[in-house]
Amino acid sequence: RMFRIQCEFEDAARRLAQVQHVCLFIGSGKLRSYASHVAALAEVVKDPTRAGEAALLARQQPLLKLNEVSRDLARKLTAWSMEREVDGSDTYHVATGGGPGIMEAAN
Repeated sequence: RMFRIQCEFEDAARRLAQVQHVCLFIGSGKLRSYASHVAALAEVVKDPTRAGEAALLARQQPLLKLNEVSRDLARKLTAWSMEREVDGSDTYHVATGGGPGIMEAAN
């Protein structure tokens, strides 16, 4: 088992050694897209026993823009990098933590 795990780490290191430029997106996995947030809030306010959830969603509302910004930035960075590749310039890669929220938006 230990040998297999070591091989997996070494294989990942070998593959990633070729990647030179990376923009890493990490962030809250609880932050939803605007549409998902509005739908969740509409559902929660119907039930008075879910006041805690409603308060959490209300506190998250100012951060909703970050989801959209991360999605747009990842898209623009990828398009710019693809243009550079055509010119033979160094390319940049978008990497994420792979979770929901901001990381999912960047994917």
